[in-house]
Amino acid sequence: MRYCTWHYRPFTFVILMLLSATCLSHAEPVVIVSRHNPIDSLHREDIRNIYLGKIFTFPDGLPVIPLDNSHTLRAHFYQDTCHMTESQVRAWWAAQVFTSASQPPHDVPDDAQIVHMVEHDPRMVGYIESTHINAGVKIVYIVP
Repeated sequence: MRYCTWHYRPFTFVILMLLSATCLSHAEPVVIVSRHNPIDSLHREDIRNIYLGKIFTFPDGLPVIPLDNSHTLRAHFYQDTCHMTESQVRAWWAAQVFTSASQPPHDVPDDAQIVHMVEHDPRMVGYIESTHINAGVKIVYIVP
């Protein structure tokens, strides 16, 4: 018995279109600061040190307030910038809070709120999907 492949073509076409739309809609994670912050870029090591509480100021001396994204970007962000899993980061911060005055980054529930907070305070830094950028913030690092 021979199978008719032409019956499957419309179905295959729909599947391919859905997959390509999913790939095209994927936004890359970016690290942002206020457009009023004089910093134009940060290195991965700077971001790592900020998010692990090892430094408390931007390179120009302005105090820094890191914001943590509480959705799926978190795992990708910490894996890339700190080479740590989420559980390793939680363990790191548990030890830091116990042994020093350091506090973990402020947990913020979504990209829109991070953008709003960063836009209005030049001391804040956050990471979001690039599709949420507006004129009040600027990208200082693109997470690969």
